[in-house]
Amino acid sequence: MQFKKVLLPFCLIALTLTTPVLAENKEVIITGQGIGITLNSEGAMVTETAKIETNDNRTVSPAETGGMRKGDVITEINGEKIKSVSDLHRVLSKTKEKAVMARVKRNGNEIPLKLKPVLASDGEYRLGVWAKDATTGIGTLTYYEPQSGSFGALGHGICDSASGKLVEIEGGEISRATMVALNKGEKGRPGELQGIFSDADKPIGTIEKNTCCGIFGKIELPQEEIQNSQSIKVGTKADVRVGKAYILANIEGEKTEKFEVEIIDIPAFTGDITKGMVIKITDKRLLEKTGGIVRGMSGSPIVQSGRLVGAVTHVFVNDPTQGYGIFIENMLAEAEN
Repeated sequence: MQFKKVLLPFCLIALTLTTPVLAENKEVIITGQGIGITLNSEGAMVTETAKIETNDNRTVSPAETGGMRKGDVITEINGEKIKSVSDLHRVLSKTKEKAVMARVKRNGNEIPLKLKPVLASDGEYRLGVWAKDATTGIGTLTYYEPQSGSFGALGHGICDSASGKLVEIEGGEISRATMVALNKGEKGRPGELQGIFSDADKPIGTIEKNTCCGIFGKIELPQEEIQNSQSIKVGTKADVRVGKAYILANIEGEKTEKFEVEIIDIPAFTGDITKGMVIKITDKRLLEKTGGIVRGMSGSPIVQSGRLVGAVTHVFVNDPTQGYGIFIENMLAEAEN
């Protein structure tokens, strides 16, 4: 069994609301199960540019000089595909101090850059960037459909912490997760769940899309092997009412529990598809443990009148007892798009 500790940042993305049409009495499976998430980026993502101390006592940054920016994704160097940080190191070790032509993705555009690696004091040829090729975190599985095997989780996109933009991915995986620690939320300081990937070498599903409405993909286990699974009918936005509801959340170990909440507002328009409803935590036990909504609870299913109507997405920083939820119809529409 393999374990690694991870945290997942929130991501706020605005998008025009859509009006999907759901099949009457559509049913899905909900669990509220905590999951470990690994996203494979399209190339090597630049998290920071940096100065390099060379072996001749100079301090330079070829990346900055060549126009590279934080948030760029390096996809090619001299025509060779870059799919990981190790690819980047391998190509630079061959080119040495010769100038290279790199291609990066920035805001959806392909940009050519001419860069000249330098020999650093540690004996490696470098561009002066900190880069990563995968993003990991903890979140909540919202639903899956046993017929198609498709799932939706989080209710919001995963963004690069440096640029705030959606991470462009080339697939990924979800694994079982065990919650091992909890930082309670307070006014002005959101709390967070801390978890470990359980059986990380045995993923329960593959990720195909990272969108503003969440992450989507395919579950690769039979229903009987998914924890706490229950079939439930889906509700539309028109079914949602101000009033009592409950969420399913995994805040300790691998146990999913039911907690009382109240839907206190359904804004006519917020400009952000992930903010369809305002919920307030009313469950005394959850408030005592977490202070309200904490990071890692994103994707927790919201159930009202026996129907799945949405998923938790964001916490109010100045009042962790309240937060937003996305309508489940918008997650389902994104999954089918």
